[in-house]
Amino acid sequence: MDPQIEEKSFYKLSKEIFKNIPYKRRKQFWFILCGMIFCAGFETVTLGAIAFYASTINDPGAILESTYMKRIQDITGFTFINDVSGLIIILSVVVIILVLMKNLMLTMLKYVVAKYTLMISRHFGELILNGFLRMPYEWHLTQNSADLVLAVQWSSFFGAYSQLVLNIISDAFLVTLMISAIITLEPLPSLIVLVFLGGTSVIIFFNVRKLIDKSAFRCASSEEAMNRYATRSLHGIKDVKIFGKEIPFLKAFSDEMKTFIRMSAIRDAIIGIPAYLLESVGFLAITSSVCIMIFLTNKSSLNIMGTITLLVVAAWRILPAVKRMLGSINVMRSYLPYLGKEFKYIDEFEGQLQEYQLKTFLERSAGLGKVFKENICLKEVYFSYNGSLSFALQDIGLTIRKATTVGIIGASGGGKSTLVDILIGILAPTKGNVILDGKEMDKSSLAEWIDAVGYVPQTPYIFDGTLAQNVAFGLRDNEIEREKVIECCQMAAIDYLEDLYNGIDSLIGERGVRLSGGQRQRVAIARALYKSPETIIFDEATSSLDTKSEKEIQKTIYSLKRNHTLIIVAHRLSTVEDCDYIVWMEKGKVNKVGNSKDILREYSKGDDIDNSEYENK
Repeated sequence: MDPQIEEKSFYKLSKEIFKNIPYKRRKQFWFILCGMIFCAGFETVTLGAIAFYASTINDPGAILESTYMKRIQDITGFTFINDVSGLIIILSVVVIILVLMKNLMLTMLKYVVAKYTLMISRHFGELILNGFLRMPYEWHLTQNSADLVLAVQWSSFFGAYSQLVLNIISDAFLVTLMISAIITLEPLPSLIVLVFLGGTSVIIFFNVRKLIDKSAFRCASSEEAMNRYATRSLHGIKDVKIFGKEIPFLKAFSDEMKTFIRMSAIRDAIIGIPAYLLESVGFLAITSSVCIMIFLTNKSSLNIMGTITLLVVAAWRILPAVKRMLGSINVMRSYLPYLGKEFKYIDEFEGQLQEYQLKTFLERSAGLGKVFKENICLKEVYFSYNGSLSFALQDIGLTIRKATTVGIIGASGGGKSTLVDILIGILAPTKGNVILDGKEMDKSSLAEWIDAVGYVPQTPYIFDGTLAQNVAFGLRDNEIEREKVIECCQMAAIDYLEDLYNGIDSLIGERGVRLSGGQRQRVAIARALYKSPETIIFDEATSSLDTKSEKEIQKTIYSLKRNHTLIIVAHRLSTVEDCDYIVWMEKGKVNKVGNSKDILREYSKGDDIDNSEYENK
């Protein structure tokens, strides 16, 4: 994790969070804050009533004889509060009502705040995942997918951080209100308590924050490392088993877990220190105030008892509030490495989100029509991967006509896959242009073009779901056209449907572990066909199939020639021999383009070409 993440301040981080939440949520923030302040004020009134109630029980006669009580009697006309029992009964009822109202309001407020902060987490979770999904494919080639998944999970810290901000502001208002009230009533002891608590809080904060920052940063780094080791070992479980690497992966994970546990325990212990210190100092301040009043003032025992009652009741709420504030601040500091990493991602893909309008597949496909009418051209295209000093593609000039079948051949490393990624649209040329039907492709036409292209990779991604879910990739169960899934499976020569325990609703395991390599490839072909594409690109799509299955897939592929543009990348020359023309790639350049018969005859003469099957034909 980047150490510079630690440098973000509370103010800057809070400002960035507030800036990135929707306008509706910003309005709700102020509404909730006003509610919290109102509840704090009502709680102060309730605690004042409790203090008054305690003083009344201690000396009801003095209360009955006070000018305030006589004025209340005159205004209300209640004669039954002229005696002690009537006074205590009415005050008991008032206190009970106030406490019930306070607790009811706090319960409602807790629900509203919890829901609000979860909505904040949801917003940032969607924002981060959407950003990752919209980032260019080339960007993903430089990222660790385990880190990206963890970053999406860390979005929950945004809601937790926002809740802490609200709590701190509410508690600060409560403490300010109560301290102002007791200072007005009892200046000297209140100032003593205030100096003790305030000074202690400042000292604690400035002494523990560096320790919290260090431990929080180490926790976040260890959590990232644990996630990486776990992801690598589970995703590569077959290699782990074959190479006997269970112990090394487990040891690496365990070492990071030990570091995480140690630093997490240190962090949590440090966060709890202010609460214990503050509680001790708070009661020291109260007892000191009592001693001062007894030995240095001429107050009566009744006045001293009233003051003590006031201070104790106030401390009953002030001390927990101050402890919560310090604890919240410390917890917020422990979130800085996590949220700092989140905002590094947000800053990185913010431009992409502004330039690319989010649309669903259905919205983009509705009324799309034919996006490919004549041809797609690559004009003087160069491409270089980030961090590479050489070009993977050089001066590519190529025209692919609609409704033709094009084969792309060449040795490994010749640029075939990069050329395909350019044609698909997930990589943008470093130099040169992609021209669709005579017009240079822009962001809008690129999105439409990608929607109209089907792609069958050499190593397909199969997730832990049913066959139908994998074919209708990205759709929910109620959105899947089951008849279409079955049709696409048949077109892709998936002949094992009857062997599955529940047909297309059978689970096929993460990465298709329950399927053979050839069966996984057919699932990928069915997925491409389900999209009903205009153009289909087969990137070594038959390389995992046996001869019989390959012939069946070839038959299916070439049956699509009339209504589709087909681009077939292959090592096996027999796969592309029926193409209309062949593109021969060599060292990142187009070596030759011509009819399949001539190109394949010349290409098969190469020393490093496995051409036995083609020559035997």
